[in-house]
Amino acid sequence: MKTKLRESAKDASNCMSCGASNHDGQQLCLAHSNELRHGRGAYHKTPDIFGAIVCAVCHDEIDGRRAKLTLDEKRLKHRIAHDRTLMFWWTEGYLSVGAKPRMRMVGG
Repeated sequence: MKTKLRESAKDASNCMSCGASNHDGQQLCLAHSNELRHGRGAYHKTPDIFGAIVCAVCHDEIDGRRAKLTLDEKRLKHRIAHDRTLMFWWTEGYLSVGAKPRMRMVGG
């Protein structure tokens, strides 16, 4: 399902991890967190709010499909990109104070 946050990758000018340019609006996507604490499960992605806008190369690295990063390195790469994504969403108006999330947290 396409969401406003998922679609926001088209509006970002650069990968939030490596800085690769999004010159045609099609180069970036949302890499969802792989953390159980964010609601990750078998065949279930985390909510988009836990995503990071990244290029395909960084997405593959975070998900372990490319470059054998350690678990800690993958988590750090995603966390840095996620922090930058949150700032992008905030400054571009994708997020606002008082917005109510439509999600159910696992264990919450």
